Amino acid sequence: MQAVPSHGDEGVTSISRPGPFYHIEGRKLPSVGMVMSVLSKPALVDWKVKRAVQMVLDEPERFTSPEAGLEGLKEDTGALERGEAVHELAEDYANNVYGREDGGQRSRYAENPYLPLVEGFFEFYRPKIVLTEAVLYNATLGYAGTCDLVAQIGPEARTYLVDYKTSRGVYDEHRLQLAAYAGAEHVYNADGTPAPMPEIQRTAIMLLNPGGTTGLVEIHRSMLEYARDFAAFKGLLDVWKWREDRRNSVA
Repeated sequence: MQAVPSHGDEGVTSISRPGPFYHIEGRKLPSVGMVMSVLSKPALVDWKVKRAVQMVLDEPERFTSPEAGLEGLKEDTGALERGEAVHELAEDYANNVYGREDGGQRSRYAENPYLPLVEGFFEFYRPKIVLTEAVLYNATLGYAGTCDLVAQIGPEARTYLVDYKTSRGVYDEHRLQLAAYAGAEHVYNADGTPAPMPEIQRTAIMLLNPGGTTGLVEIHRSMLEYARDFAAFKGLLDVWKWREDRRNSVA
């Protein structure tokens, strides 16, 4: 582990996230998602094509040009909003419902279709929570991200890094995302103070898809699997930095 960054005058470090970048200790670091934007995603392209065709079929009088279709796709934030809502639910459940005999704030989500899935994960696996929605970063390589959950799971209490997904399945980019998170050097606590990143032993995706695939899918079960994916992510980071340098030099 690298040294923990020094605190500010008030004992709390400086951190903010405007858009796809994190500002940490005076540095502007790209998010893991921004770095992975250099990666081709055929499944996402196929989805956008299908969505565009469906919009034209549903509203032919509105989408009469390629430009109108593009604007429609930009405005179509349903999947993004759904993902954000699920993450909010899972975080709130972990912090304010899970393990509480009185049920905590469970009633707030009684009508949420994702509640049974989130509740099922926590009640079946009974994770011992280490971190939820934690900002983490690698100062040496220069990137940052926010992981959904770090917890000890199973009879051997292995430390897992878990990411929630509402997708239909697990994709290659999910492997790279988890490897990047697990390769972080530091993590920020809820009060904004930095600490060493916990030693991650395994990673997993928790699929939360009503009417579809649901369950915990282990991704990295060994250091060899993790090392190969982390090396691939670092390659993407190099490409991203090269592209940014080219853009800045042209500008």
